Amino acid sequence: MSISNASGGSGSTTRSATLEVGRQVYAATDVPLPVADNSTVFSYITVADDVCIGDIDVSVNITHSYIGDLIVELTSPAGTVISLHNRTGSGADNIVTTYDDEGGGTVPAASLSGLDGERTAGQWRLRVSDAANTDTGTLNGWSLRIAQSAGGCQPRQVIYAENLDTNPGWTTTGQWAWGTPTGGGSSNGAKDPTSGATGTKVYGYNLSGDYTNSMPAYTLTSTAFDCTGLTGTKLSFKRWLNVESSSYDKASVAVSNDGSTWTTLWQNSATLKETAWSAVTYDISAIADNQPTVYLRWTIGPTDTSIVYGGWNIDDIEISAIPSANPCPSDLDGDGETTAGDISFLLLSAGPCAGCPEDLDGDGEVGASDVSFMLLSFGPCQ
Repeated sequence: MSISNASGGSGSTTRSATLEVGRQVYAATDVPLPVADNSTVFSYITVADDVCIGDIDVSVNITHSYIGDLIVELTSPAGTVISLHNRTGSGADNIVTTYDDEGGGTVPAASLSGLDGERTAGQWRLRVSDAANTDTGTLNGWSLRIAQSAGGCQPRQVIYAENLDTNPGWTTTGQWAWGTPTGGGSSNGAKDPTSGATGTKVYGYNLSGDYTNSMPAYTLTSTAFDCTGLTGTKLSFKRWLNVESSSYDKASVAVSNDGSTWTTLWQNSATLKETAWSAVTYDISAIADNQPTVYLRWTIGPTDTSIVYGGWNIDDIEISAIPSANPCPSDLDGDGETTAGDISFLLLSAGPCAGCPEDLDGDGEVGASDVSFMLLSFGPCQ
């Protein structure tokens, strides 16, 4: 790109410029915001355009004298939380960069690809937390740089839903338990709920009150979920969580595809005192996509020797994803090939059958044309 001085001026002054091609840029207007010691600030961008995200980068400008104190998280309108910066950099000054999975700037702490396939419209939130004393700073600005997907958004489906109305029998340690919370807990405004987000049951730590001082980490671990054939996998759940700052007490969520190596999705920073249920969503695709055994884990602790809160309460756990397209729709019995047995399945559904798997040509009924389609696919699935 060439830029000419049309006024006839002379000199050797240069300026760098970035040309955004194929991206829409949305910038925050509620900044600057101060970032004080042991505090959290939020900034918002409301996007009116409703398109499918093909790729997203996030530019952030924060002046701060010790970036190892900082946690920076982006939350999409769909509720997906992406960690951009998580207390790295030690005593370096300032975060002035563009977070980009492809390495065009800084690779984020968690992949921004977890937002690919979501819609742009709605409120986006940047959360900046200072998790230590002494050093302070300012969130000067931030922006979204969004490339639209060439195709439409593939429909996301809820693959597993656990509303905890019945006990799923997950593994617990310490005082983790399934049941009805009693509203007990500390007198400092950090109590448990008295029911679930839906229904009466939850999984919680000490359903009758607070966690305790000087305790180790105690966990709630799910049974395995089969995520074979799934992409873009996400975990969503409702939480009611009260916990002191992570400098003293810790709470976290993690995921594993083997039950032994765990990846932390989120850990508290500042003190949380929730008085209502809130919905959270985390991208687990890097660990869960196309994996036959995916485990979820919630942890409380370790804790220090003073001040306790009500701890974890969780409900309405969902795993959503984009199922892979069926490479062999005529294999109705799932044995890896199209044979006479599949024709038998098809003939049992002859007649009007809109949306059923036997309607291979999608015309709303199972008939001769579906048999013809199946005959063309005879043999092993490719």
